[in-house]
Amino acid sequence: MSEYIHKSHNVTVLTYHVVLWRGIEKQSLMTGLAKY
Repeated sequence: MSEYIHKSHNVTVLTYHVVLWRGIEKQSLMTGLAKY
């Protein structure tokens, strides 16, 4: 049971990191476009 919680926790953290990186990519893309 604790292993299941640990796995779902890993998925949550992984999803959070992906969303965070996507947000950073979009922000850097927007600032990069704003420069030109």
